[in-house]
Amino acid sequence: MEKMVLTQEQAHQAASELFELMTPLGVLQCLHTVASLGVADVLGSRTMNAEEISKELPGKVRPEALQRCLRLLASKGLLIETKAGDGVGVGCFAYSLTSTTALLQTGVPDQPSFAPIVMHNLEKPSWGAWGEVSNYVAGVIDESPFKAYNGDDVFDFYARTPVSEGYFHEAMK
Repeated sequence: MEKMVLTQEQAHQAASELFELMTPLGVLQCLHTVASLGVADVLGSRTMNAEEISKELPGKVRPEALQRCLRLLASKGLLIETKAGDGVGVGCFAYSLTSTTALLQTGVPDQPSFAPIVMHNLEKPSWGAWGEVSNYVAGVIDESPFKAYNGDDVFDFYARTPVSEGYFHEAMK
């Protein structure tokens, strides 16, 4: 079998395209993170830095890690990032919602919330099932990717995991 040989310029361009295709993995995980934490509900119409946001979120949120997620989302146009101080620390950048991330808010009258859809599609049971697609296509596994990852078919899985079932039903509304 003869291999396709690229010029250096073609290889560089192709490598750039492949890296660009892989970037959404991190973006999607950060989107899931901000949706699951309720960042959009905290921000609302305000502009806040990661330290301020983390103080209003439930649990023990790591402001530095939150900022990395917020910066990645801002780099893709999903949040507005403004310089709020010197340096690159947690208090040096502030964030506000775009019209896209405003749809992650919950309880806004006459406005749909996409938070449940994000939660459903990007939670580990759904996300992990995508990792089994290559095994299914290659004939390594016979069961569906969802069942291979989660141990049950979709509706049996939801019957025993009420949190995931809740995301699913909210997403289907």
